[in-house]
Amino acid sequence: MQHERFAQLAGVGGFVLDLDDDRLHWSAACCALHGLPAGHQPTLEEAIGYFAPEAQLQLYAAFKELRTRGGRIDLELPLLTASDARLWVRVVAEAEPSGARAQRIVGAMQDVTERRSAQEQERRSMALLHGAMDALEQPFALYDPEDRLVYFNEAFRDALALLGDTLRAGLRYEDLLHELLERQALPPEADEAWVRRQVQARRQLGRAEHSELQTLADGRVQRVIERLMPDGHVASLRIDLSELVQARRAAESAAEAKGQFVANISHEIRTPLNAVLGMLQLLARTPLDARQQDYQRKAEGAARALLAILNDTLDFSKIEAGRMELDPQPFELDALLQELDLLLRPLLGDKPVALRLERDARLPRWLLGDALRLRQVLVNLGSNAIKFTAQGEVGVRLQAIAIEPGRVQLRVEVRDTGIGISAEQQQRLFRSFTQAEAGITRRYGGTGLGLVISQRLVALMHGELELHSTEGQGSCFAFNLWLPRGAVPDSAPLDPPPRDGERLRGLRLLLVEDHPLNQQVARELLQLEGATVQVLGNGREALEHLLAGGAVDAVLMDLQMPELDGFSATRRLREAGFGLPIIAMTANASSSDRQACLAAGMNDHVGKPFDLHELVGVLLRHTPGGTPSPLAPALRRGVDPGEAAIDEAGALARLGGRADVYASLIERWLAELPAQAQALRDARDAGPLLHALKGLAGTLGALRLAAALQAAEAGGDAERASALAALQASHEPLQAMAQRLRAQAAPPPVGAAAEDGLARLRELLSHNDAAVLDALPALRPRLSHERYRELAQLVEDFDFPAALALIDSWHA
Repeated sequence: MQHERFAQLAGVGGFVLDLDDDRLHWSAACCALHGLPAGHQPTLEEAIGYFAPEAQLQLYAAFKELRTRGGRIDLELPLLTASDARLWVRVVAEAEPSGARAQRIVGAMQDVTERRSAQEQERRSMALLHGAMDALEQPFALYDPEDRLVYFNEAFRDALALLGDTLRAGLRYEDLLHELLERQALPPEADEAWVRRQVQARRQLGRAEHSELQTLADGRVQRVIERLMPDGHVASLRIDLSELVQARRAAESAAEAKGQFVANISHEIRTPLNAVLGMLQLLARTPLDARQQDYQRKAEGAARALLAILNDTLDFSKIEAGRMELDPQPFELDALLQELDLLLRPLLGDKPVALRLERDARLPRWLLGDALRLRQVLVNLGSNAIKFTAQGEVGVRLQAIAIEPGRVQLRVEVRDTGIGISAEQQQRLFRSFTQAEAGITRRYGGTGLGLVISQRLVALMHGELELHSTEGQGSCFAFNLWLPRGAVPDSAPLDPPPRDGERLRGLRLLLVEDHPLNQQVARELLQLEGATVQVLGNGREALEHLLAGGAVDAVLMDLQMPELDGFSATRRLREAGFGLPIIAMTANASSSDRQACLAAGMNDHVGKPFDLHELVGVLLRHTPGGTPSPLAPALRRGVDPGEAAIDEAGALARLGGRADVYASLIERWLAELPAQAQALRDARDAGPLLHALKGLAGTLGALRLAAALQAAEAGGDAERASALAALQASHEPLQAMAQRLRAQAAPPPVGAAAEDGLARLRELLSHNDAAVLDALPALRPRLSHERYRELAQLVEDFDFPAALALIDSWHA
């Protein structure tokens, strides 16, 4: 009875069929299974009749087989109970022999309805899943924990159609790659080592997701995303990005063409504008009556206004194209304020407006940053404040809000008591070519670019431009910047040069310029400063003149000239051994142009239209009697062993103010230091190694070490031993500096203004929505330059998982 109870609980009912008289005996559990009272003993026909018609045929055939041949059956069949309940039952039976024939059949029936329903649901789910995967337009495949292909959709088969019947379930991932390698259907750089790396990357997936951008041999571009599932299977998705990549490249080409067009137009406008301004300056030095002087001043003011619009347009174009770069150099705060005063005070005219420039006494005298762009922002904000203030006060204040070793947080505020800006107007104030309202443009003029450019320049400096304003009461624009302390450069003059008199008296200059008007302007202005000026029309003439023994103190070199351009002429002069100063004078005014000039061997760069005082200052820095050039590396003039051990400011300046890059270079130097020291001990001819190490030490600003290496390069064993000792002694101070620089270069927290945009971007990224490409540019002014560039690179490469991880890391 106990066994019968257990069987009933388990849903298992027993039965016995006597083959002599076909009598059937059911257990109580078997009766319950059929919805019948315990003790009911049906006939064989009745019992089989509870099964579905097709199942009845199976049972008759199975029992016949047991009668005649014996053995065992195991079937799962549909059954309709006496209470009309539909079940699935498992029927297991075997024949018990008695002598040469079977005497009876003993069996059991079990309700397997739930299991069959679960299996059916799983089958339907798998069919639905397979249908969904087949509906994907992108190739999808599933691999088992042993890296064998389990399933792939039609898009996967189509993408790898060249494999034919080789592509099948059970194919190992490594074998699949080898098949594709043989058919040259992998990226061009793929080889056996590449295949091994791919397989190894799969084995090391862990819980991570692997994502890779591949350019195939036929030029198609695809993103391969692979994710490890909890049960060990690997899901692989290939997204064809060819059209998107082509569209992006086309957009980049269009942007490049636009930028080149703007640059060319800028050059073509600057050339005649340079002549206009130059002629007006020359005219001002001639006898003029009061009316003529008024005409001259107004004409020069209009020309400079046109130049300002041109500069704004060019800057905006560069910012929009992401080509605006900063050029951090040591600068003096007091000099910055003096320049600002000179530029803003004339704008006051006869308005009853006071201009106040304030500097926090706690601020260091010298800082490291792009003074030109900082001044541009202050001039934009200050000139706007003056423009919209009829009476009262305009103030510029520089304040220290945090001071740390090696750096300071500078707060800049530009306040006015002008017309103010309503809350509604503030919403559209930073749009390109837009002012607060149309009437303002008619009344006050302006392109509406100044604030947009200022906002984005501040963002490039890792700050955020704030606006606080009340209509009718005035406005305050403000931003905070972290700036390193700047060392006083060798070129800093102890006394300002005189503003009057012939500052270039006795200087022999060679002007290489092909435009006649520019020749006249530069020649006459420089002659008025006391210089002797010889003019030649192209680089070939200049090269021939100097090779023939022409005596000059400096060369002013245009870049775009017929026959031989300025770059080529400079390279040939340097190759011929000429060390005289060569200064570029060109309408190409970007920082990349300046770097190209320096790379060609020029000493400095002056843009057109040039400012005479600036040009005179550059000439004085580079010629005998002037101050040394700030662009000449320390090792070019030799290293004084008595100098500071490490010139941090100089090294940072050479590296564009990038503390993170400086730290990386030091860390790489320290990692290679033991091997370099051993190589120096073992080398028979240490000259090349000493020369290379000297250059690296100079780049790092390790002046004493560079001096020791320089001495060893020219000396003997004793000097080499001293250099080796200096090399080993450099480890500790450089390591400490690298740690401090790493802390200094830590990025600021994400600003509140960026959070909403990042949340929207994160939502799009998590859904692999290509609309993220349209949403991204709105974050440019709200994120630091480095953060935006890193995020944009991942998004534009369609590496959405990595972009999500990057955003999450900013909030970690």
